[in-house]
Amino acid sequence: MISIIIPLHNLGSKGDYCLKRCLDSILAQTYSDYEVLLMENGSTDDTVEVAKNYCQKDNRFKLHILDTIGISNAKIKAMEIMQGDYVCFIDGDDSISPDFFEHGIKLFHKHNVDFVAYSWAFYYEDSHKTKPIITFKNTEILFPDKNIRSDISTTMWAKLIKVSFLKENNIVIEPNKYTYEDYLFGNEIFLAAKK
Repeated sequence: MISIIIPLHNLGSKGDYCLKRCLDSILAQTYSDYEVLLMENGSTDDTVEVAKNYCQKDNRFKLHILDTIGISNAKIKAMEIMQGDYVCFIDGDDSISPDFFEHGIKLFHKHNVDFVAYSWAFYYEDSHKTKPIITFKNTEILFPDKNIRSDISTTMWAKLIKVSFLKENNIVIEPNKYTYEDYLFGNEIFLAAKK
């Protein structure tokens, strides 16, 4: 199973960022063995209402209203309660392609990788066009001691990570970080990864 962790803060349907687009892209996945941990983090808009609607539609969606503030604390709490063998961090203003998880799981099974990094693009809402930022071949296996692509993002998002790999290497999220917590975590993943 995949645990999908989504920190929530003012991502409701009435603002500039639409949580519905993100959650609809998860519902559209061709791979269905997942849980979605919606980690509410002090929103003042209709984010909670939007999240509750998805929890009512699909029992794989679970809303957790936190008593601490901060994106790193939200992710830490989610990692404490997650049930999956794989973890994926998605920002609530992002959306993913329908085969995102299916493709990643196939790579884990076929190549026994530590994590999968995905191509990604900016989406321009006004023109409905995308601009590729990082593009990989369909399957590009990297061995850090032999070939490193400097354009792989060291963020937490756009990746699917094996939970056992994180535990074996004691890779954790630093608490009480409000910005750039994903780069610290992402760099540790790259330093520890074999494949």
